[in-house]
Amino acid sequence: MVWPLRKAADGQLATVTEGSQDDLVAQTGLIAVTQRGERPLVPGFGVDSPVGALRVDPDVLQSACDEWIGPGRVDIDVVRRAGGLVEQLVEVVQ
Repeated sequence: MVWPLRKAADGQLATVTEGSQDDLVAQTGLIAVTQRGERPLVPGFGVDSPVGALRVDPDVLQSACDEWIGPGRVDIDVVRRAGGLVEQLVEVVQ
């Protein structure tokens, strides 16, 4: 299944191919929004970030992705846009 959970055009639950770019981006997103310690059965999953923070430190997210997805599978970059807008980009390394 894909995260966030949603329906496909045919009404079925949307899916992605395991290990595909879409899958790795979804896994990265799930790691980014999960506070470490939030899941009692997997307390080390996620990132340490201030509660309510809109952004995760890219180095912290990179470290968590290396741990849970695999070293070198994704690369987290920070891009500064005009007007000071900061975006975190996920690049999938295949």
